[in-house]
Amino acid sequence: MTNIQTEAIVLSPVIGEAGLSGSSPAVATHNTWDHILITGNTITGSASGPLLGIDVGLGDTVGDTLQHTTIANNDIVLPMPGAGGIVMTVGGGIASTNNQALDTLIANNAISSAVPEYGIRIGRAWQCIGQFD
Repeated sequence: MTNIQTEAIVLSPVIGEAGLSGSSPAVATHNTWDHILITGNTITGSASGPLLGIDVGLGDTVGDTLQHTTIANNDIVLPMPGAGGIVMTVGGGIASTNNQALDTLIANNAISSAVPEYGIRIGRAWQCIGQFD
């Protein structure tokens, strides 16, 4: 993937849903996202983007489960200052509760950036619980 402006690969269950905004409460979706494979991708950008390579997030949802997920063997090159490689967030947004991630593997990804914000960020809501550079 080349010439991406904001994010290259995104899993966000309710992004773009009609009637939802940053001030809307979370949606009771209760989805199960099972056997998600994000592998073998080459993501390259320029100084103008993308800001994020891979974004997997259960934001603005209630009761979603992400399980048996593999993010591996991806080559991410982000020249934009402040860019980040991989983000995984479980929960986030008003009343986003009871979301979970189970059996997740993030391995063997090559991430480079001129002035990186982070390489891999694992978070719950807006609080980062693990960051790897």
